[in-house]
Amino acid sequence: MELMVQQLILRKMNGKFIILLISLLFLNCKNKVVGDAKSDNLKEQIASEFITKNINILIDSVENFDMSKVPKFKDIKIEKLKIALVDSIVTDKNSFGAFLNFKLDEKCIANYKSDCEIILVPRDDEDLKYLFVQFSNFTLEDNIAQVVVKKRIGISMEKDKYYFEKMNNKWILKKKQLLSMG
Repeated sequence: MELMVQQLILRKMNGKFIILLISLLFLNCKNKVVGDAKSDNLKEQIASEFITKNINILIDSVENFDMSKVPKFKDIKIEKLKIALVDSIVTDKNSFGAFLNFKLDEKCIANYKSDCEIILVPRDDEDLKYLFVQFSNFTLEDNIAQVVVKKRIGISMEKDKYYFEKMNNKWILKKKQLLSMG
């Protein structure tokens, strides 16, 4: 009888201990999620500043898509190239990794220097009047940043990956890799 009482007490104690353990684990995880959200917001702010300071590097070689500059078409009236920057940095399908996803604002394009007009748009809607530019697979770790830039107009497309390193508080382009073209 005494053995049964001891087993019953142990079962009740184990149940309370398990509930206490699960509660502590839940509270600990909740704190980490909040901490990660703050960290992600800070990363998004740094990433937005990165885009703003490097917009001219990221949206380069647009003249490759400007048909008004092709000598063959001098006699044909072709509108000047306009750039539509998709306002969301996303993760490409079939990509793996911890990429930043966030929205761009007008401040990001304020420093863009080009003869081409640039606007922010919510999505690539295949309008042939615009060269659509989209940033994706953006990573920012310590002093290293990587971003994929896709430029598309009609059936012409170019996709590049840019590699940056922060040196003396300034982002330096280390490499530009052509991923695909068509």
